[in-house]
Amino acid sequence: MIDLVDNANILIFNFDINEDILLLEYEKIKHKEKVYEDERGEVPFWKITHGHFDYAKQLEKIFDIKSRPRFYNLKPNSHLPYHTDRETKCSINFILDSKNPAPVKFRHRWNKELEYEYHYKCALLNTQIEHSVKTEDDSRLLFKLSIFDEGFETVKKKIKNVNNRN
Repeated sequence: MIDLVDNANILIFNFDINEDILLLEYEKIKHKEKVYEDERGEVPFWKITHGHFDYAKQLEKIFDIKSRPRFYNLKPNSHLPYHTDRETKCSINFILDSKNPAPVKFRHRWNKELEYEYHYKCALLNTQIEHSVKTEDDSRLLFKLSIFDEGFETVKKKIKNVNNRN
């Protein structure tokens, strides 16, 4: 595992994810997809579905985390505005099935005009920093391990320890 980017927003790292298993699991539960909605409103172009399956449990064990696994499907030509995640302190994200995945953008905490853009396949995101995604012609299917009980820096150390164990 090689760290490609490591800062306060994101840890981009290489990990040999079994995308085929994740896509099969998504196919099994995608009929349960719902439009994302919370107290901030409904986002009709952003769908979510939950599922705790064996491979997700294996990933939790590898990374030594507890999570709520979910798939997010952001439709083509959509813009998910800047936001922080509710309750999720950080997340391990895997981009699936995209030839040209849309990058995530983070906005600087104190200077909102400063933006940082990251392209990744696998990353730990600090979801308590404002971030945004804008798709173009492709949808963006994301498998996310949402972590509620540990912060970004703690999980970052755990991910780096995976490399030390291998």
